[in-house]
Amino acid sequence: MPTTRDITLTVQEAPVQDKGKDIARITWETMEKLGLSRGDVIEIEGTSKTYALVSPASSPWADAIFIDGNIRRRAGVGIREQAVIRRAETREAKKIEFQIIQDVQGLDIRDLEQFLSEQLQGTLIFQGKEIAIPVESSERSSFDDFFRSRDFGGSFWNTPTAYVVVRITATDPSGAAIPSQKTRFSVVRAGKQATAPAGRAGSQGSPSGESGEKEKYIPDVHYEDIGGLGRELSLVREMIELPLRNPDLFNHLGIEPPKGVLLYGPPGTGKTLIAKAVANEVNAHFITLSGPEIMNKYYGESEGKLREVFEEAEEHAPSIIFIDEIDSIAPKREDTKGEVERRIVAQLLSLMDGLKSRGKVIVIAATNLPDNLDPALRRGGRFDREIEIGIPDISGRMAIFQIHSQRVPLDVGGITIGEDQLTRDEKMQISRLDEDISSLEGKISTDENAESKAESERRLVDIKAQKEEVENQIRRRLFLQPFANQTHGFVGADISLTVKEAAMHALRKGLEKVPPKDLKEGKIDKNLIASIRVTPGDFQAALSHVEPSAMREVLIEVPDVSWDQVGGLEEVKKDLREAVEWPLRYPQLFSHLQTKTPKGILLFGPPGTGKTMMAKAVAHESECNFISVKGPELISKWVGESEKGVREVFRKARQAAPSIIFFDEIDSLVPKRGSYSDATHVTESVVSQILTEMDGMEELKNVTIIAATNRPDMLDDALMRPGRLERHIFVPPPGKEGRKQIFEVYLKDSGTLLTADVSIDDLALKTEGYVGADIEALIREAKLAAMREFIALMVGRTDRELEEAVANVRVTSRHFDEAFGRVKGSLDETTREHYVRDSWKILYNEDQKKILEKAAFIIASAENLGIPENEISKLKDVIYSGTIKDFTGIEKHTQELDKKYNPTK
Repeated sequence: MPTTRDITLTVQEAPVQDKGKDIARITWETMEKLGLSRGDVIEIEGTSKTYALVSPASSPWADAIFIDGNIRRRAGVGIREQAVIRRAETREAKKIEFQIIQDVQGLDIRDLEQFLSEQLQGTLIFQGKEIAIPVESSERSSFDDFFRSRDFGGSFWNTPTAYVVVRITATDPSGAAIPSQKTRFSVVRAGKQATAPAGRAGSQGSPSGESGEKEKYIPDVHYEDIGGLGRELSLVREMIELPLRNPDLFNHLGIEPPKGVLLYGPPGTGKTLIAKAVANEVNAHFITLSGPEIMNKYYGESEGKLREVFEEAEEHAPSIIFIDEIDSIAPKREDTKGEVERRIVAQLLSLMDGLKSRGKVIVIAATNLPDNLDPALRRGGRFDREIEIGIPDISGRMAIFQIHSQRVPLDVGGITIGEDQLTRDEKMQISRLDEDISSLEGKISTDENAESKAESERRLVDIKAQKEEVENQIRRRLFLQPFANQTHGFVGADISLTVKEAAMHALRKGLEKVPPKDLKEGKIDKNLIASIRVTPGDFQAALSHVEPSAMREVLIEVPDVSWDQVGGLEEVKKDLREAVEWPLRYPQLFSHLQTKTPKGILLFGPPGTGKTMMAKAVAHESECNFISVKGPELISKWVGESEKGVREVFRKARQAAPSIIFFDEIDSLVPKRGSYSDATHVTESVVSQILTEMDGMEELKNVTIIAATNRPDMLDDALMRPGRLERHIFVPPPGKEGRKQIFEVYLKDSGTLLTADVSIDDLALKTEGYVGADIEALIREAKLAAMREFIALMVGRTDRELEEAVANVRVTSRHFDEAFGRVKGSLDETTREHYVRDSWKILYNEDQKKILEKAAFIIASAENLGIPENEISKLKDVIYSGTIKDFTGIEKHTQELDKKYNPTK
């Protein structure tokens, strides 16, 4: 088949697994045009040339090439720009020259040359390639060896490691080459005029040439290292890459290009990481600036340092200045008492948008306290765009997990891939590969041409290898998906820490097999290191040690309460599932029907019926971030502090969405306005603040409010309308069946502790008027009675006799009789009916309330009217139990009784 010499392709980001491996992915069709096989070398040409190993891509875009940031930098191309690729022939390298661009004290050049000679045998090398090598140190421990070992994943563990970085400056012959045992390696230290390769940013904080300093090694961070921030990253690139790469566009439009970008958001979301990636991706001089380093005790020195930074940036334009934690050097001037801080703010304002044009200098600033910045900075011409770097959603967390765990040996061997577990893209990839395999296998079986048959067999091996690679990535995704689903509120830094903690947990288990003496001497078996795998159990253990940064101030540990631990209340569970779990599990359904999720839920009913437990269970089952607010803790004697506390709770909930805010005893926090006569009106201000937060100008997205009270009559009327606490759920006292289920919950593990004369059915009958809390107390008292009896019998016995006798302790019906004498039911019949009738005012409309009140009147008048108990009990059960009622049937039954026993009407 004839092959094409050159092909122009559009550059795209590489998949995560290719980072740092010098792999370029193109489609099979493009590979055939160039006559390439997997593992061949191609030349990639943008503003400069570089080389990469080719591999097939499962992509619908035939004109795309997928390369990582290192290759893009060497080729001098950006994402969505054009690059020319062609087949490259490799030759045996006779000589390779290296230059040290990041040195380490005490490094022996000869040792380094020997190391490179051993490690680079048979690998692809070319001019401009950089290699980072961890340096041997007398302080290195066996733990360092373990985490730096190739089997475990090399640079995965983020310990303070010294790295020497070398760059290939020349090869003989030039172009792509393969070192052999005959190749000579030569390493020299960089002089004062170290030259950066094409596309490389300059030193951080100083120019690379004229300053007389050596070039500093910028961290190897590219767009592939940033997960879950696709929208934010595209906005940053639009503001920074476009003006620097295509200034003519802005000249044509007759406008000034953007000059500043402010990145803000919670700590750990990736603000600084984005700046590092931009520094590596854009061909611009990069200067990083932190607040404390410009501070000086002498008058005018601080402003002078700031001017020097901008002058250096103008001199080496195009330039990027990155100011980290800008709130520390540019606070609000009206709130700042220090004269130095005010002068620095004024100097920064004039430098960013003063009388003097600053040319092609873009300022990126990062802060997690944007409201503390001076307002004059936050306008067009200074920071033209403010981009919130928020907390990632499920897909974002999944991408971050994949990035941080890419080099971690996950235990994916037992994961099977089901058809229903695949995404649409994965199904298409697998289907396309299966078709190619089937087609090639048929061709091989019928092809009589030896050369053609050999080519088909080689292609078949390549495609099978590609399918195995795709399936392995799918298994890794299925391994990580459950943890991405349950880590609501986790930012990138938290996920990185989770992966490290999981690896540490796997390490601890592995080191249990190493004798202490070998561990002390650093003699860890290489086979043991190679066999260690990180399991789902390791990740679960890690999650118990990592708290989400965004919720640290307000998050509480959600008790491990499941629906199984809540006896009865099936109707309440169903309503809560619909209101809280459905929006999280079926968001596409709400989107399709164009409906909003319920914003707030009010649980009300008698004390002890399980309102708080229901809130705990729904938080646990939905795997949401759970914020518990106790009313009185928000009330402060200082003006404005209570309202600020309310704002903070809702702000944190928005940041960590999806989340649940649970207000327990909400009647103490949001009573009817006008019912208190306090001089400061604190309570009324808090009520107003909560109402506006729930349904004000700022929309509350993916935040559900659950409130609990046993005094709904005390709540402010504005709270109860749709858009705030719109779903009202009555948690009733348990009936006979409900009490039986509660007993089964508390006694389910007590089969061997109860004697045969204890009947749960009998206990349920005897506990009329008992709520869930009463039943729990009753069981506890029965067990205490058994303890008292046992301890009295064992007085004077030895510890051994006591230990042997403990296994024979049982709870009998006599102990329950004793417990009934101590624990009384919270609700008598009158109180229970009072709570139920109060709920009618909230749950039902006027017509429905009239039907129920009429039935209640007939029941109250039963004795005077002479209605038999058996007839009235049916009606009583219907109107005083359950919240879903047959109003037509109740009205008909009431009318029949009224007509039959009240003939005067």
